[in-house]
Amino acid sequence: MNGREYPVSFLRQSPVADPATRSVHAWFQAPEGVAIGETGQLYLDDQLAYLPAHTMVMREGQMGVFVLEDDQPTFYPLPGAQEGRPFPAPLSIQSKVLVTSGQHRLSALGRTQ
Repeated sequence: MNGREYPVSFLRQSPVADPATRSVHAWFQAPEGVAIGETGQLYLDDQLAYLPAHTMVMREGQMGVFVLEDDQPTFYPLPGAQEGRPFPAPLSIQSKVLVTSGQHRLSALGRTQ
């Protein structure tokens, strides 16, 4: 805020999502001295690696990503992943090359459709 940084604490999140934007309201506790109603930017620092939503595709009823294994695209299902939302990258694929372009044309077997 105004060129200064303040630590904030997460308080709560609305259980209702806006159907058009799929966004939710969240409330944070700012330190003493920050006036109510002031605005700023919130930077989140998470130690988890996330897969970007645009890299995930639906194949055979499951969301997942394509990674390269032996130079071939291989579909890796992500149980619990939701369309349009980032997903924590499983440790088993964090060291693999993620297919980020053309994955929408690949079949579950890694062949071009």
